[in-house]
Amino acid sequence: MASDLLTARHWIGGAWIDSPNRRNSINPATGEVIGTYADGGPAEASQAIRVARQAFLETDWRETVACAPRRSTKWLTDSRHA
Repeated sequence: MASDLLTARHWIGGAWIDSPNRRNSINPATGEVIGTYADGGPAEASQAIRVARQAFLETDWRETVACAPRRSTKWLTDSRHA
């Protein structure tokens, strides 16, 4: 049934963004089309890069992400010596 098909879009900058191009999502076990997804191109990529760069430069996101490997390494080191 067409109404049961899944529809996937891009999540960019806190919003669902569609693309003018779409592709079928196919169940590999049955070959059945189970939905469609946005086939992003240069416009969607540029938008995603711009939003990611803005988040990196204007929020504390870069400190949060940069600290994650250090926290994981410290946890592993601490747990080995416990």
